Amino acid sequence: YGKILESITKTQNSNTMVAVLLHDINRFKVINDSLGHAFGDKILCALAKRFENLVKENDTVARMGGDEFVVLLTGVANEDEVSHAAREFLKRVAEPLQLDGREITVATSMGISLYPRDRQVPESLIRFSDIAMYKAKNEGGNSFCFYSPEMNKRAIETLELESALRKSLETGEFFLLYQPKVDLMSGRVIGCEALVRWH
Repeated sequence: YGKILESITKTQNSNTMVAVLLHDINRFKVINDSLGHAFGDKILCALAKRFENLVKENDTVARMGGDEFVVLLTGVANEDEVSHAAREFLKRVAEPLQLDGREITVATSMGISLYPRDRQVPESLIRFSDIAMYKAKNEGGNSFCFYSPEMNKRAIETLELESALRKSLETGEFFLLYQPKVDLMSGRVIGCEALVRWH
């Protein structure tokens, strides 16, 4: 967060932006489970080097934990420049890795937030990038999405719905109905559908 705040401070008197790119490696758990955590760590190190080779001197690459990396691009002129950089990241990450006699191909999902467009608080920029990353992941991965306020609204609505569903299970607000299926020619009941209703 300190690096983001530092970059924001540097760009406040200029017409440039700060871009926060959050990368999540797709299906990394499968790699760890099948090839082991030591091999997974080698992949993370190799990807970190690729990220470092793609950024400028004033930019920052950091591992957030697990299989997530944050790339901080400073002095960005516009959204098109960020899109170009994001496509380069995806292209370089997707190039096969040669490790311990194995050829491994990985892909990432990437969420992007921008200062000052999205928010001035570092924590919010990370959170917004995370929301956008999950949208990219849900759309099939190996892609990037820019954060938009609508995403945050949908994320809050989903959270509220999940909370309401849990509460409703505890308080018995769901009930079961059976709806008959009728053969229109004979008028006979030939089956039924079980339906859960939420009161």
